[in-house]
Amino acid sequence: MSTPPARPRPTTTSPAPVPPPPTRPATPRPGTPSPGAIATTTRRTPSPTPSPRRFRVIRAALIVYTLVVTVFGVVAVTAAQTEQQSRAETITHAQDVRDLRVEVAQAQASALASLLDPQGGDWTTYQQVSSTIDLSLLTAAASASHPSDLEATASGIRQWRDDITVAHNQATSAASAPDATTVDTAYHTQVVAALSGDAGVTTDDQASWITVVRFALGLFATAVLVHLLAMVVMAQRTHRVINIGLAIAMLAVAGATAVLGIYDARSSQISVTDSRVATLSQAQADTWDIQSMTLMAVVAPDTSASSLAQATSLMGSLATAASTFPDLADSVSQVSSRMSDVTSAADDASRAALALDATPWQATAAAIGADIDAQRLDTATLVVSSLWYVVALASGCVVAIIATLAGVHARIKEYS
Repeated sequence: MSTPPARPRPTTTSPAPVPPPPTRPATPRPGTPSPGAIATTTRRTPSPTPSPRRFRVIRAALIVYTLVVTVFGVVAVTAAQTEQQSRAETITHAQDVRDLRVEVAQAQASALASLLDPQGGDWTTYQQVSSTIDLSLLTAAASASHPSDLEATASGIRQWRDDITVAHNQATSAASAPDATTVDTAYHTQVVAALSGDAGVTTDDQASWITVVRFALGLFATAVLVHLLAMVVMAQRTHRVINIGLAIAMLAVAGATAVLGIYDARSSQISVTDSRVATLSQAQADTWDIQSMTLMAVVAPDTSASSLAQATSLMGSLATAASTFPDLADSVSQVSSRMSDVTSAADDASRAALALDATPWQATAAAIGADIDAQRLDTATLVVSSLWYVVALASGCVVAIIATLAGVHARIKEYS
């Protein structure tokens, strides 16, 4: 049997693939960051988290520092109180010695004038001033911490007076020329030299306690800055502009600082005033010494050149005082004018007449004395009571501590 031929299979052709329709890129919704943007965005640093523990540290630091500063301030003021008591005694004695110095200078001028004109009234003036010297010497000895220190001065004054009496007797008897040179030598070597040893209160005498008080003042000023810094830190941590408690504490410490500053300023002013009074007292003594030198130029002609040279030197010191105290300028100019007249006098008689006319010396000495009386320190008020200052400093400390406790405690409670 024959095999039938195979039927051919029909061939099927698949349709060509249809390309997908074009797609539009996805448009991000508004406000949605793109993936790239998300990848490149930096993370935001979180703000500091308030920490009650850190607040407690701030509170403890402020309280401890305030206590330390206040204790130091109280100790400084109390120690200064003790020093001021000694200082008042020193100033009292210095003022007594300056008064004595002016009186012996006036007595010297009157004594020399009496040698030039024994029949004038200068000898009476000398005796009156001399009796005042006795009282001033006793007063200075009473205010001295060691009255024996004035024994040399008293001895020198006695010797000087004896020399004046001898010279005056010589002038009145006309038996011999008065020995004015011996009087002048005793005055400068035994009286002026002894009295010049007490220069009064100087800045160095008060340097120790002033330094302590000013160091305490610096600590209080630092405490104000510490409270201000604490306020800034608290404001950054709690995002509040001000902490009422810390603000009150800072004001309390600032008030205590002002109180201590007042104490320091008042104490410093006492030193300045005493220095001014010392300058005026020396100027008053110089005024009488200038007259004495012009009289010496007439009474002892052989010393004329040296006496007038000393007077000119003292005139320079007097002019310096007048530049410090302008109200003395007119009086000092009168002395300067008289000095010029004496120096340029044509003869001894004219020079003697000018030297004996005490008007310019008296006017200048009176003007300076008025300034001294206006600025003289009342030693009864020199010792500033420290009680008020101690109470003020302690009160400021207490208020600052209470305010600090309240202000910081409120934040600790809020963030606990």
